[in-house]
Amino acid sequence: MIEQKKQLEDAVNEALTIAKQLGVDQAEVALAKTSGISVNTRLGEVENIEFNRDGAMGISVYVNHCKGSASTADLGLEAIKSTVKAAVDIAKYTGQDSYAGLLDANCLEKNPLDLDLYHPSQHTTDELLAIAKECEDIAFASDKRIINSDGAGVNSHSSIKVYGNTHGFLHSYASSRHSLSCMLIGQQDDEMQRDYSYTSARDMDDLFTPKWVADDAVKRTVDRLGAR
Repeated sequence: MIEQKKQLEDAVNEALTIAKQLGVDQAEVALAKTSGISVNTRLGEVENIEFNRDGAMGISVYVNHCKGSASTADLGLEAIKSTVKAAVDIAKYTGQDSYAGLLDANCLEKNPLDLDLYHPSQHTTDELLAIAKECEDIAFASDKRIINSDGAGVNSHSSIKVYGNTHGFLHSYASSRHSLSCMLIGQQDDEMQRDYSYTSARDMDDLFTPKWVADDAVKRTVDRLGAR
């Protein structure tokens, strides 16, 4: 993680250096990189497994109070150069705004607090699927009015965000997010209703249990049956 943060910070710094070389008055760059996994089960079977890794860099430049913005998902040097140049070219065709520009440098927090946002999961794909299946199984076993399911899902993602500008500000932080959800279908006589429940947290260990999510989803669903 430390090495990846350094690489992303270097990319942001490179973009700012190129912007200065092109003669902009001010510039700011934001970069985000996210990776993770989403799994879903339905009626006890694996419905979906999705791995993702994506990210993009966005740059805004200010030239004579005219703003231009561009973005790229390619963090190679040539792609960064092209993106910065595109932002500068766009600024030539935008209208002047006397208020356009960066926040004053003395308003920036140079030593941001560590908010303890990063708690990556060590669970395997099979373990995540087992959590989703357990949640569905509990729901079906708890009330006979639950006759179908739109599935249970577990998501686990981590990201790095970097922001820098020509005031000399450059900082990054890592974060994580995890969730468990379950959507059920209940029936009473000829009436059918659907509802769901979920839990989310920065740390996988802080999620509510599969039983809590299942019980809450069941309650929400059956409470809809016969509603007037």
